[in-house]
Amino acid sequence: MAFNREYLPLGYNDQNSWQQENNGYSDVPVHTNYGKISNALLQELADEATDISKNEEGDIIKIWLYSDGTNPSNSGSNSVKYWNKYFDKLRKLSMLEIKQH
Repeated sequence: MAFNREYLPLGYNDQNSWQQENNGYSDVPVHTNYGKISNALLQELADEATDISKNEEGDIIKIWLYSDGTNPSNSGSNSVKYWNKYFDKLRKLSMLEIKQH
């Protein structure tokens, strides 16, 4: 599932619009089940190797598409470069097959 800079599901922009008691992200309208995404693709999508979080077994559990330094919204003269990089990542995600429930 993709989250915004406030760590809320995409489409939500404040804590009041996101109910903490919601236990299942699959009920959120912005949830998409892609099945298992390969580690290679996750590493490709992550901003840098340091923007990958792994569990104790070494499985990737979280990545960041951009960091504070490569945030397209706050990049000044590099803004176009970082927006292009970000949209390329979204294009790759949009081509994945969605797993039906």
